[in-house]
Amino acid sequence: MKKQTKILHAITRLDKGGSATNTLLSAIGLVKKGYAVDLLYGCTREADEELIIRAKKAGVRVFGQNTLVRNIHPVKDLIAFFKIFGFILEGNYDIVHAHSHKAGLVCRWAAKCAGVKKIVYTPHGHVFYGYFGGALTGLILLAERITVNISDKTVGLTESECREWVLYGIGKREKYTAIPSGIEFSSLELETSSGTSWREELDIPENAILIGSAGRLIKIKGYKYFIEAAIQQIKKRDNVYFVIAGDGPLEGDHRRLIASAGVEDRFFIVPWQKNVGTLIKSLDIFVLSSLNEGMGRVLVEAMFFGVPVIGTHVSGIPSVIADGAGILIEPASPEGISVAIDAMLDNRAVMHQMGQRGRAKALAEYSADRMINLLDELYKELLESE
Repeated sequence: MKKQTKILHAITRLDKGGSATNTLLSAIGLVKKGYAVDLLYGCTREADEELIIRAKKAGVRVFGQNTLVRNIHPVKDLIAFFKIFGFILEGNYDIVHAHSHKAGLVCRWAAKCAGVKKIVYTPHGHVFYGYFGGALTGLILLAERITVNISDKTVGLTESECREWVLYGIGKREKYTAIPSGIEFSSLELETSSGTSWREELDIPENAILIGSAGRLIKIKGYKYFIEAAIQQIKKRDNVYFVIAGDGPLEGDHRRLIASAGVEDRFFIVPWQKNVGTLIKSLDIFVLSSLNEGMGRVLVEAMFFGVPVIGTHVSGIPSVIADGAGILIEPASPEGISVAIDAMLDNRAVMHQMGQRGRAKALAEYSADRMINLLDELYKELLESE
């Protein structure tokens, strides 16, 4: 009887978000492909319990390791290394696939010391700008440049993300492969097939334009620039409304910026929705104003619904909205966002075509099935090269 291939997926946190969803869907899909899959995760505050339960029901064994934390903590990091080393040694895995920076560093070295055959790493973007000061960023870059040498393959979410890592001097291009973060479009369609329209919820006039975004209200998402662009648009157009779905530490600052411009009746900030797809589906234009973004699953969700998108020219976003699937702008530019909105609203036919191209691209390149198939191909290729 053929031995079942054992894989460990390890991630720093399973907090709700793109990296956790990607990891859990990967684990679930790989079990269906015949792999034995374990999932190890670190200190987590807001786990996606529904998806974790689903993973367990599918046959994924899930383990927590609270000494694995997001921030640098020499004592906990050392303890985490030895605990994970023992866990990997006992598990006798054929492949260890680490996700995110901290787990990527700790778990790859633990796997190397435990003699794992193949080591894979998905960073889910990077923290090389927009997050930390120069000294800490330099330390992270050095650690990544060293650790890439023990990885058999690094998985970027997009081709542009892979190229960016190489430009930072982290390994050669052949060390990388692009596997987009997959979305279960059938589930997304089902989730958004019923419920109150957000246009009704926000009391948006019937023929008005609703432009929005969704994500954490933190500096790296660049919402300050989106709000400033919206203020410009509201001053010159009577029929545009704006909305952001999200929570975070900058909510107060963003609300004050909106209030100071006197546009509270045209710009809404609503809490992050469990079913955020319902809001995205109700938009006429979706804007992702991030200063740094690995891929932007929410951008792909908007494309799936045929909503034309505007995104910043950072990290993985250019790959997502390539081929006329959206408009690329420079980051930190309210003027760039406003000009892109003008380009769409002043030519509705082009705007519609862009939405249709985006939907076709989302379906062709960003499905969960395609992600699982590409991972399966990668693992087989790595194991056959022993």
